[in-house]
Amino acid sequence: MKATAELQDNILQGISLIVGAVFLLALTDALVKYLSASMSLWQLYVIASTLSLPILFGLIIGHSEPPPQGKITPLGGD
Repeated sequence: MKATAELQDNILQGISLIVGAVFLLALTDALVKYLSASMSLWQLYVIASTLSLPILFGLIIGHSEPPPQGKITPLGGD
């Protein structure tokens, strides 16, 4: 019974993430369209990169695992 509840929770989380991603894509599209009247394309790319790189580095660092400690054995052996 617990597996079904966890599966249902994952489905709802997936739907929420997809809806949020579509909303953010539409928002960025509207923002680029609004800002392109007063800024050039390279300025928009610089701003987008400046905002996205720290977020990406934070996600990479947050999800990285420390290297395993101790003896490493080959596959299939002791």
